[in-house]
Amino acid sequence: MSGGHYNYAYSRMNELASDIRDDVKRLERAGVDRWGDEYDALPEDIRLFMSRIADQLEKVAEAAHDIEWYMSCDYGDDTLRNCASFGYFNAEDDEYIDVDYDEDSNV
Repeated sequence: MSGGHYNYAYSRMNELASDIRDDVKRLERAGVDRWGDEYDALPEDIRLFMSRIADQLEKVAEAAHDIEWYMSCDYGDDTLRNCASFGYFNAEDDEYIDVDYDEDSNV
């Protein structure tokens, strides 16, 4: 298996996205859990919000995967630049790049 520089943290992001999607699907309707407790359906706007967050987590996880493979020397500069995630988060208008550089930090 390649990667490992960040201990495969991207996979945990994918798991979180999947868990959120599972909850959105499960809570479309009211029901009873495995312990016999009743629960309400989630409001539509909350389910939509959760679905959108899961979408974003998947994109971030893909980018984290690509960065991890780059830092693990599995990807070169050109390979990273050609990844779809590089395009998602490297907008010309710096829409996603909003980091204040502080010489005393690691950023």
